Amino acid sequence: GTPAAPGAPAATLRGRLSNVLTGDEFPMQLLGTLAEGRTVANIAVGPDGRATGCTITSSSGFYDMDKATCTAFMRRGRFNAATDASGAPVPGVYEAKVVWSSP
Repeated sequence: GTPAAPGAPAATLRGRLSNVLTGDEFPMQLLGTLAEGRTVANIAVGPDGRATGCTITSSSGFYDMDKATCTAFMRRGRFNAATDASGAPVPGVYEAKVVWSSP
């Protein structure tokens, strides 16, 4: 996908975060390890409100957690597009912050 452009206008998440992160995303290989982390990702959002790319801006320290963050937002994220000064939809970025802890 297209990487999120730094300084792009902000898009917003449509609906609830629980619609994107359903609880099934925790990496199976880390179950039972007490692994925890915080991932921050910029999700590139097109003018149609669909995710077009994902860039990790702050890693959890676990590749699988970071990958799961991008995968969840790319698959299930629905967004309100960013708008320009006239209110027309434009490409933008949604900053996703996910705190991971072993279930």
